[in-house]
Amino acid sequence: MENTQNLLNNELQVDGNVRNHLNETAGWAKFLGIVGFIVSGLIGIGALFAGTFITTLSRSSTAYYGSSEMSAMSGMITVVYMILAVIGFFISLFTYKFGTKTKQALLTSDQDNLNAGMMNLKFIFRFYGIIMIIYIGILVLAVLASIFTAMSR
Repeated sequence: MENTQNLLNNELQVDGNVRNHLNETAGWAKFLGIVGFIVSGLIGIGALFAGTFITTLSRSSTAYYGSSEMSAMSGMITVVYMILAVIGFFISLFTYKFGTKTKQALLTSDQDNLNAGMMNLKFIFRFYGIIMIIYIGILVLAVLASIFTAMSR
């Protein structure tokens, strides 16, 4: 039977198995961070050209929408895509920092780098949690608006 002790009173140990898992996770985190930077950049570039694309599209199909509606829609799409690019950038930044700091800590046995890596991991999950709360709030508002609209008919 294993000796069960309160781990909060003792120093936790990073054994070989945990070290291997952290090393592999850090490598994947660096890769995902770099890919996230590239995707965020592409989304940002796409956001800059979305307005031009929609304006060009509105010139060819003004029968459906007036030019003022299309320009407002193109501006809104540009803003939404820029917000998505910024969110993606920060998630990628925290992911990349987690990977680099953790890998450096494992190579040099540096507790400060390991602490910094774990702090960035905490930021990633906090960021995802905030995004999830906002998303659930928007879904609840959409459902309530749908119910209210259905009841008013």
